[in-house]
Amino acid sequence: MTRTSYREALREKEEQLRVVVEQVKNLQATVERQQRQITQLLERIYGKKSERFDPSQMHFDGLVIEAMDQAANGSVESAGEDADEKEEEDRPARRNRGYRRIPIPEHIERRTIVRDVPEAERQCGHCGEPRPCIGEDVTERLDCRPMTLMVNRYVTRKYGECRCGEGECGVKTAPAPHALIEKCSAEPSVIAMTLTQKFFDHLPFYRQEYIFQRCGVDVSRQTMWDWEVRVAEGIEPLYELLKAEAFSSGVCLSDDSPVRLVEEKGGSREGRIWVCLGGGHFEHCIYEFTTNRSQDGPKAFYRGYEGVLVSDGYGGYDPVVRENPGIRPAGCWCHARRYYHDALPTCAKEASEMLVLIGGLYTVERRAKGLAAADRQAMRQGMAVPQMKRIEDWVFAHQGKWLPKSPMGEAETYITNQWERLQVYLSDGRVPIDNSASERAIKPWAIGRKNWLFFFSERGGRAASVIMSFLQTCRLQGIEPWHYLTDIITRIAGHPMNRLQELLPHNWKPTHPEAVIHTPA
Repeated sequence: MTRTSYREALREKEEQLRVVVEQVKNLQATVERQQRQITQLLERIYGKKSERFDPSQMHFDGLVIEAMDQAANGSVESAGEDADEKEEEDRPARRNRGYRRIPIPEHIERRTIVRDVPEAERQCGHCGEPRPCIGEDVTERLDCRPMTLMVNRYVTRKYGECRCGEGECGVKTAPAPHALIEKCSAEPSVIAMTLTQKFFDHLPFYRQEYIFQRCGVDVSRQTMWDWEVRVAEGIEPLYELLKAEAFSSGVCLSDDSPVRLVEEKGGSREGRIWVCLGGGHFEHCIYEFTTNRSQDGPKAFYRGYEGVLVSDGYGGYDPVVRENPGIRPAGCWCHARRYYHDALPTCAKEASEMLVLIGGLYTVERRAKGLAAADRQAMRQGMAVPQMKRIEDWVFAHQGKWLPKSPMGEAETYITNQWERLQVYLSDGRVPIDNSASERAIKPWAIGRKNWLFFFSERGGRAASVIMSFLQTCRLQGIEPWHYLTDIITRIAGHPMNRLQELLPHNWKPTHPEAVIHTPA
């Protein structure tokens, strides 16, 4: 072999080795990614759902301990030891129920059942005189009855013309009340019950159909679906008012969740449910259904809105912000923290450092809980802003250290892209640190779709989102949903349009104290 051919062969082997090394790196990255996905799936199935992080469970070196000291004593130190003691005093003690019997609430109807000794035993066996009653033992037990159905039989009387012969007075009948669903064979209470059981208690119509059959009544699931759609279309004006009420607060939280939509030609595809929380205490909940997750959904929903919009890092919100200059986007620290939490198995040291630093921001939020917006903003400026600077320095010092597709690389990409939005809450005390409230508001859909599984039409998805908006708003405002829905279905058809605001949950609640949900003390 000549020297030239030897060099060519060597270069060829080096190229082959380089290709093999590159392939090994790619395969190793693939294996790590797949192993991470398997671990995450197993944790979702068998592991705990909480993202609570306890630094004492990790083996920290000096740098991590320093990060903990900064989080605990840096920006938070300005509050002093008195603030720490006050926080412990103000924090409500955890109630230990133990095994004691919880008393039955007073608003539950009582029936008194007297258990007495026989007449013959109430008299003395020697002298025959009545024995004195020296007291009573009272025991209360909770009782129930299965669903009780009844029929309201309306008799409408007719009155003919008078026999006096003076003019024509015509036939007179009692006026029929306004009805949201004309010629319906069920009262509003029954319709409200089926809708509440489906969307509040997650009981599909086919199961309710069997319940009616056990009571000897035939109410088909198709009939109940027709009630759902017609009620939703009837309260659509009220839904628009509720949406405007949510937008009027100037701060909204947004999130989305997938649902299955059955197609006419067979099969199914993924639709989307969007949630918007608004109001001073985020007590107004609005849902919107779209057939996909494209940007057209949020663009149409938030058209005309002006204020802060708190959301995750989904790119579909970017066109909404570009086309609506009045919208100021804000980020979610819960999502940023989640990326580092997911990176703990592969990069425990650095991920735990960042989790401790982010925990310092949440420490400030716990201390600011219950304060007015202006006081909360002042506390954030004094305590959270320095902590935010430490996070920024940490991110800058570790920039480019990890591969983009690695867990820490994805966390770095997210927090870098969202950095400006993640700081918005510092300058406005009304804005929460994350949009966890909207994630909680989307959970009823996650539970419900495990039961009813599909939407069979776009019209059905729209109807479900309208009804769920009112039921979830009732939940947030402590209103019994069946009472509210029954009254709305009964009244809305004949209610003046210029007074429709009266039927919104927060305006309706003060005039219906019987519908306030009672919770045990």
